[in-house]
Amino acid sequence: MSDITKEQIFFIDLINNTDSYFSINYNKEYTKYKSIEDKHRVPQFDIIILKKYLEQNNLKEFLIDEIKSINIDALYKSNTHGISHNIKVLIYALIICCEQKLDYAKTKIILDACKYHDIGRKNDIEDKYHGERSSNKVDEVIKDDKFYSNQQYKSLLKAAMEIHSKNDNEENIIATKHQVDLEEFRTIYRILKDADALDRIRLTMAIPLITDLKTEYLRTNESKKLIKFASQLNTIYYLIFLKKIDIKRVQSSK
Repeated sequence: MSDITKEQIFFIDLINNTDSYFSINYNKEYTKYKSIEDKHRVPQFDIIILKKYLEQNNLKEFLIDEIKSINIDALYKSNTHGISHNIKVLIYALIICCEQKLDYAKTKIILDACKYHDIGRKNDIEDKYHGERSSNKVDEVIKDDKFYSNQQYKSLLKAAMEIHSKNDNEENIIATKHQVDLEEFRTIYRILKDADALDRIRLTMAIPLITDLKTEYLRTNESKKLIKFASQLNTIYYLIFLKKIDIKRVQSSK
């Protein structure tokens, strides 16, 4: 397995030192989201509370370990569907799992799906079947994980990865193919799909255009609370990691 990447280091530092990042003047980016908040009538999760939220729910070290555990060698190498995308999807999904009070097994399956849902990609364009290819490749990635000696857990992971790039109306076909319980499968894939969809904001370099994230298609109420947060996380990644702003200068101005 490769050494930890600069992207992993960046997001781990953001989790540990959130207050050093949210002082960036990005508020003008989010005024466009007021209408979304009004439309869905749900309060929006703000990055200001990220570290505190993770600590209060005993998730901070867990999330850091999850980020460190990603098998970089298995990932599709891409600036669009690579490590940074997988980490952000992982973060959104963990918050949704926490809000839904899911058990460890479902949470782990969802987070592993977030890590590896794009390993079957051949390019960055729309591709209905990349989820199925990812599902077919994941056995090699998880072969040493004792958790997946439970065949049902492995089947749920593979089913969720397959459907993430397909239409929801294929759920019965895919559930039957992988011989999984439909309700468990639905809970898992809906969170994976919503977390993946939330990161579509990145496709416009963190400028929150409604045409990229179609919020009306988000499946869970919890994901609708993360629209602003997804924009914030992408804006910080774009401005700081891509070296548009010097983080040391931001910190010194506080």
